[in-house]
Amino acid sequence: MGKASIRHRTSAPDKASSPDFEVILERLKGEFVEYAKDTIVELENLIKAGQGQDGAHENIIKTVRRSVHDLKGTGDSFGFPLITLLAHRMESIFAARPDPDDEFLTDAQCFVDHMRWALEGRFDGISEADIIGSLPNRSKPAGAEAVE
Repeated sequence: MGKASIRHRTSAPDKASSPDFEVILERLKGEFVEYAKDTIVELENLIKAGQGQDGAHENIIKTVRRSVHDLKGTGDSFGFPLITLLAHRMESIFAARPDPDDEFLTDAQCFVDHMRWALEGRFDGISEADIIGSLPNRSKPAGAEAVE
């Protein structure tokens, strides 16, 4: 990761655009933001539902991984590359932990919080490395080496 700053895109692509194209692009971006907000609420609810349970997180893990995979695939397309990066990292840590404990789920909430803040533009001008470095990195159970 370089020292590049993260900024969500606020303008249309450089290609010649018609006014209709720009209107459509802004509408789609707005729809993505609403979708991402709804997904973040869903992720928070799933994390809360998983806390305090011993085992049996299979459905929660499956739904979390699907939701963050979808965010990963669409964030950059609508000017939110940090959403894509955070979702990718969250997807990876969930892949490494088939049965997360409460501490892991608390860490996962940090990723969700960061996605919300990225949508709000709170990280504009902050380096990608600093943002990622502020996240917890406990993707394996205690006593095992963490995965990057």
